[in-house]
Amino acid sequence: MFLSMNITSILYFCISKYCFGILTIIFYRDTYVERKPGESANDRNDRAIRKACSWYQTHLEESQKGTGKNKQIKVVLLTQDFKNREQACNEGIPTYKGKQHNLKPFSFC
Repeated sequence: MFLSMNITSILYFCISKYCFGILTIIFYRDTYVERKPGESANDRNDRAIRKACSWYQTHLEESQKGTGKNKQIKVVLLTQDFKNREQACNEGIPTYKGKQHNLKPFSFC
């Protein structure tokens, strides 16, 4: 995958400051989504990413039961796509704009 310098620098910043995990969503049954008739490949991909974020947050919440709220890990979606960000916020998924370098914890949506 090729990323722009802006996105690469954001990811480097996040990796150096925070704990990161990567999930290959296309091969996992709980995060796989079928492409709907008439849906563009990009819209299907955005929907799959949002589903993976929701699934992973639920998975983390279950594994962190009994942990104080301020110590729980949160899943955040980084995207420059306004429509995807808006839909993610409507689904309760914390988001950041792709170019938002000032990543303050819990200042989402």
